[in-house]
Amino acid sequence: MTVVSLNGALGLVRQLAKQATSDEEQLDDYQSEGAEWIRSVFYCVSRNGEAVESWSSISENSVVQTADSYRYFVVELKNATAQYVNQMQWLHCPAFNWLLANLLVHAEVSATSVALGFSDRWIGGKFSWKILLAQAAGVVVAWSIWLAVVVALLIFELPWLAAGWIVLTILSQFVSWRKKRRRLAIMTSMLAAYGSLDSMALSWTIVWDALRKSRDDGAVWPPELYQHVERLKVA
Repeated sequence: MTVVSLNGALGLVRQLAKQATSDEEQLDDYQSEGAEWIRSVFYCVSRNGEAVESWSSISENSVVQTADSYRYFVVELKNATAQYVNQMQWLHCPAFNWLLANLLVHAEVSATSVALGFSDRWIGGKFSWKILLAQAAGVVVAWSIWLAVVVALLIFELPWLAAGWIVLTILSQFVSWRKKRRRLAIMTSMLAAYGSLDSMALSWTIVWDALRKSRDDGAVWPPELYQHVERLKVA
């Protein structure tokens, strides 16, 4: 499992700064700038209300289940990525390349999972049977009301209205099915994109292709992510 800890990242910053310059004054500036930057990256994400001290790739099966556990400062994360790509070339390395891409993709996948309702039945990574039962009860009540309307129309000898009610329901269910199918396609392709970042031993071309496919399916990714991955794809 790929893991990047804050302490390990700070040590890597010092190492990269020494490789970038031998000038003592510039070395201090690099180390200070790099340490501030990597701390800002880790402070952009929290889990269960607490700042994370290390980051590891999460399995595709667990992303949806734990989506509500994570909170991101997405604007700050995007700014940190833009700063890394455009202003801190001396800091570029496989560990930070992977960390930024993984965080950006996970942030979007988690937010989309919650927005599209895929995480509704999971609280803190645990399946909620209460929510499932409440949703099932809602379905039963809704269809009971629907059936009662049909029966009432037939009792009052209004078959055309009953037929219209049934046709309208079929059309409504078809539209709902298409929307669910599109949401599922978006979620599936986004999870596949995240899965392409499961370790540092990766192909950035494959990551790029996964991002493009998910975009074609309707996913939305930040421009900073595209810039970051495209730079690595052609490197």
